[in-house]
Amino acid sequence: MLDINFQSFIDSDNSPFVLFDNCAKVLYLNSSAEILFGYVTPKELYDLALQNAPLSFGYHTTNIELSFDNFSFYAITVGYENDEQIYIRLYNTPRIKQQNKLD
Repeated sequence: MLDINFQSFIDSDNSPFVLFDNCAKVLYLNSSAEILFGYVTPKELYDLALQNAPLSFGYHTTNIELSFDNFSFYAITVGYENDEQIYIRLYNTPRIKQQNKLD
């Protein structure tokens, strides 16, 4: 198996990703999450992660409509592999491009 570091991929992803410890302290976030924190508090995202966490270790994706100012999301994935850390990833709602008709 290859030893691949996916951190650069997560850093450049346009979907916000946040890793918390079990006291709601942010351990890691990508640049999209950093921008999102201008509109929502880390505690709000931590609480959302806890509410949507799977019942046992692993991850769970939930279809959910969320809006924070100009940000809209259609789903979240919450996961944990131990009792010390939990992560949340929010999936951006695609923006509909307006078609301009030429006369």
